[in-house]
Amino acid sequence: MNARELIEQISALKGAVVSSDAARDSFLKKFPKESISTMDITKYAGGKENDSFCYNLEFVKELPFGIGGRSARKFGYHTKMPARLYLPVRDGIVSILGAAEKDDFKTINSTLNRIKVSTDVILKILSIYAPEKFITIGHEHTLKLLSRILEINTEGKSLIEINNMCQVKLCTLDPALKDYGFNVLGSCIWRILSPAKQKGFVDWFKKNRPKGSGSADSYSKSIEMLCYFYKENLYGNNPDLSRLKTICAETLQYQRTNNGLYFGGRSSSYGRKGWYSAAIGNYIKYLEGAAPIKSDTQESHPAPDGFSIFETIKAVKSTGLFLKDLDIKRLVFSLMTKRFVILSGLSGSGKTQLALALSHAICEDANKQICFIPVGADWTNREPLLGYPNALDDTKYFIPENSAIPLLVEAQKPENQDKPFFLILDEMNLSVVERYFADFLSAMETSERSINLWRKTNDKSPDRGVPSTLILGNNVFIIGTINVDETTYMFSPKVLDRANVIEFKITAEEMSQYLESDSSINIGLADGAAASCAAEFVSDIKVARRNEINTVLSNFFVSLKKLNAEFGYRSANEIYKFIGIALEKDDSEKKMTLDQAIDSAIVQKLLPKLHGSKTKLSPVLKEMWRLCFKDAKPQTELEDAKTGDDGKPIYPLTADKIFRMYKWAFDNGFASFAEA
Repeated sequence: MNARELIEQISALKGAVVSSDAARDSFLKKFPKESISTMDITKYAGGKENDSFCYNLEFVKELPFGIGGRSARKFGYHTKMPARLYLPVRDGIVSILGAAEKDDFKTINSTLNRIKVSTDVILKILSIYAPEKFITIGHEHTLKLLSRILEINTEGKSLIEINNMCQVKLCTLDPALKDYGFNVLGSCIWRILSPAKQKGFVDWFKKNRPKGSGSADSYSKSIEMLCYFYKENLYGNNPDLSRLKTICAETLQYQRTNNGLYFGGRSSSYGRKGWYSAAIGNYIKYLEGAAPIKSDTQESHPAPDGFSIFETIKAVKSTGLFLKDLDIKRLVFSLMTKRFVILSGLSGSGKTQLALALSHAICEDANKQICFIPVGADWTNREPLLGYPNALDDTKYFIPENSAIPLLVEAQKPENQDKPFFLILDEMNLSVVERYFADFLSAMETSERSINLWRKTNDKSPDRGVPSTLILGNNVFIIGTINVDETTYMFSPKVLDRANVIEFKITAEEMSQYLESDSSINIGLADGAAASCAAEFVSDIKVARRNEINTVLSNFFVSLKKLNAEFGYRSANEIYKFIGIALEKDDSEKKMTLDQAIDSAIVQKLLPKLHGSKTKLSPVLKEMWRLCFKDAKPQTELEDAKTGDDGKPIYPLTADKIFRMYKWAFDNGFASFAEA
């Protein structure tokens, strides 16, 4: 399909679509644009009884388009959240509407990323208040397919920008489209390009998936990419089976030698794994009512085989984040080693954004597979995370809005065992971690990995589907971010012993490069870009033990023991595993060396427990400083060093941390890993 053919189909459908002008006029009368800047909480999120802004957006059917099906979090604020969090959301919406008037998409994207209102909600608001600039469509796949048909270059563009570019291009090609009533153009496009058959295919394949095949979501994504390439709605209401079979034959021929053909090279591993032809082949079987293709009879349908740190880094960096490859590798390999990582360091250095970008990149469905929870300063027990049973009604269980329960319930379903689920705890040390996180810390180290929630006293169904016990599965990854200042708490050895602690710091050179760059951050650009890596990312990877690091670990053990900060068997095993994964799973151009892997393991697994007075720390820090150099012979002793890399250490991260701890202890009389 080309642009002219699309416009002809739109014109033919116009008469069958009723405009939503009356519904829009009614909405604007209730919520004039100029009133949003003074809108109070009740008017914004007060529900049906208050005829609120959010209620009208979600439930007035005459307004395009649907944004239901998820929690109230999509609006950035709901009434169970602290009132202080509302004003940034309201002011952000006002800022976005103002920026839309000026076509200032940089401001729109940065504001949207900050206020956490979902993109489809913002698109609905923009289409109501600025219909001349935005089509009444919020569905990502449909907008991307439309942009391909219109031959619009969307590289690096957000979904909001894509929507606007499509509207402008259509009205430029046919000015008569400007005179269509509200929602008529969007409704016509939706009828032509909506993925009517997609959900049915995904549900069918999940139910009938052959052993060794790709996941249903990966196959669904593969067909989306084929839609973009062929500029056709393969998921339409009346698919042409003959055409689909032709496409299947073509993908069999091209995918092996032209992996990135179908989506600009971004998901080249799909072609290598044969997912394009397998996806379209199974889609044909679904439409014919036949059984799925079995992997052992289809050459182009092998078992998924590939985690790729190269693809993962590329996906994370596509968001615009300014990060070092090594930091991304350390986080990914640490999560593959142990499902709990703490990101520490300078506020604003990208810790939270990295956690979000990585999880969005690896997950196929961010809404179901990611739970982002800002930790409160008043958390004294597990209730903010896990809720509590109703003391007055033993069939009821209270689930907080920002709860981990829905994520953990979804993660333990049998069909989700090869999918990663991310629990991201932001500002994790605003409260004492051991008080609210003790159940998770214990579950990590028990064979059952269970968290008991409540005890059923009768046979009635638990409230809202809450089980009596949750399982902290191997597919649940926990990332905590922390800052260290007078408002936060330090971690106990119990917490540090169970995590890898990765520190973020910014050099003067990196800040200079950032200031000269002109990049905006859009986490949504990473969505599903590395989803093909998910199965192996979740799997329990076995690696060969590398005995060449025994001497290094033994030397550091002896030094740390002098401070009663030595490591145990568990930490030693995790270090072996981290180093093995780092060396075996790095397919990037600049692979991690053995020394880099050892360096990373030491600084994030052994040093975090270090703390003490200058008198206590200094001798041990000097001793460990020497261990950071080849043959333990530094050119400069620690007390004479000017920087952390004096003498070219073979373990530069460890040497730099030891140097900073030594200087901190010398200046303040006391030092800890987190403060230095």
